[in-house]
Amino acid sequence: MARRQVVSVRRSTHTNLIAGLANPGEPWSPRASEKVIADIESNEHSYFVMVSEGNAQFIQVGNGDNGKYLYIKGEKTGRNYLLDLPNY
Repeated sequence: MARRQVVSVRRSTHTNLIAGLANPGEPWSPRASEKVIADIESNEHSYFVMVSEGNAQFIQVGNGDNGKYLYIKGEKTGRNYLLDLPNY
């Protein structure tokens, strides 16, 4: 399993969900959310964001009213920290 660092996201134009993940210069990047979800669920790859020096937060798959989505849940706020990353 490869661990893939994420530095930017693509937001859906119709919802507040993440449509893709990216790390410029990496051969896997960019990658559509549907493929990332499949990677995570099959344990083929994991994806993470460095939130501070030495502190990696792994991206998880949620299941909502509109289907599966990607998120990193804030421990104190419950906010999806992926939404704080810049757009690509």
